[in-house]
Amino acid sequence: MARELLTSGADLIVTVGTAHAVAAQNASRTVPIVMLASGYPVEAGLARSLRKPEGNVTGVSVYAGSEVFGKHVALFKELVPHMRELGIFWGYAPPAYPERETELAAGGMRRAADALAIGTRVWMNPDERELDKNLVALADSRPDGLYVSAGGAQSVPAGIAKVAAYCEKRRLPTVCEVAGVFFQAGGVLSYSPDFGELGVRAASFVDRILRGAKAGDLPIEQPTRFQLVVNLKRAKTIGLTVPASLLLRADRVIE
Repeated sequence: MARELLTSGADLIVTVGTAHAVAAQNASRTVPIVMLASGYPVEAGLARSLRKPEGNVTGVSVYAGSEVFGKHVALFKELVPHMRELGIFWGYAPPAYPERETELAAGGMRRAADALAIGTRVWMNPDERELDKNLVALADSRPDGLYVSAGGAQSVPAGIAKVAAYCEKRRLPTVCEVAGVFFQAGGVLSYSPDFGELGVRAASFVDRILRGAKAGDLPIEQPTRFQLVVNLKRAKTIGLTVPASLLLRADRVIE
């Protein structure tokens, strides 16, 4: 798709997600690429550094240099105070996404979990076959909660339905890193950047580049606003009482 865009004469490509930026850069090292959102662009080989990208990729990194995944674990502990075991369904999996991204994100979650005396286990779900196998493994593991990232088999309609139904049947609370399609169906809590802000900032990069700036000279930025969303409707479905402390801090509550 990136090559088709370039063949059609695109002067600039905007991407969402590290995998899309990698694909675009593989197609061209000269056409400017603006990341509306990405994971770890330096570790993925997209830029030399956040401050000085130097190549043809710039934009916004959602996770680099932050402790957002540790924040997710802390919020989960607040949501489920008795938590001792946390399952992680990870969708940003190779070959589309660099393995290094998984290591960094999971590492941040493990450090936060260790500090709270919570055990963790990660299951990678790049496709439906792995998802089906990991749902069986999840039943044997019996965690107190499930963290569900976007990406992979758990972000397509069939996968969303399977995971949401599984969690509802077992009354398993879920936290998501994006208030996206899975969250609407089966998530209880989400903590993510304000994607409206990211869109505006990405447009600013596009504007500067089309006015003559070089992508490699524009520092990669990070979000300044995050949103806490509580799906109270889902919580009631699985019989979970959301603490008042979370409801008071929520930017949005789905009744």
